[in-house]
Amino acid sequence: MRDSGGGGRFGGDAPFGVIAAGLFGQTAGNVDNLSMVARGTILVPETSPYTFVVNSDDGFELSIDGAVINKADYGKGTGDVLGSTLLSAGEHTIQLVYWDGLFDGSVELFAAPGEWTWFDREVSPGVWVPNAEWRLVGDSANGGLALVPEPAALGALAVAGITLLARRRRKA
Repeated sequence: MRDSGGGGRFGGDAPFGVIAAGLFGQTAGNVDNLSMVARGTILVPETSPYTFVVNSDDGFELSIDGAVINKADYGKGTGDVLGSTLLSAGEHTIQLVYWDGLFDGSVELFAAPGEWTWFDREVSPGVWVPNAEWRLVGDSANGGLALVPEPAALGALAVAGITLLARRRRKA
């Protein structure tokens, strides 16, 4: 997600919700002093150390299963902060708390299996390549850790499906 500034490493950033919803007359590049809490469950395919990277403009705290993995509790420009943890195969709760002060704002969460100390490495003077196969968390279509749908979301989908079936039957 992004308001303005450097943005993340993956591009295609969605605007902050207050911009997308048109709340309070906010426009891109004009959103300051906001916070966000994103919670969910990730599905880890195999037991392994995983490195999580938060690329943000201003602060955040990332927790998995209630343990803080990495954080930046200060104002900063867009940049990566990495943290690694050993995860067993299966479901794990994840929470990202993000806040933006003044001027630019962006946040992005991605991960890779293994323990990494930096996003990329220099292979020759001035030539940098990614250290790992980094993927956005939740982008399972492109190899990222999958997010498990919450029961409430599944219930809403079921109600929507039943409603569509009922409408089709009435038309027939």
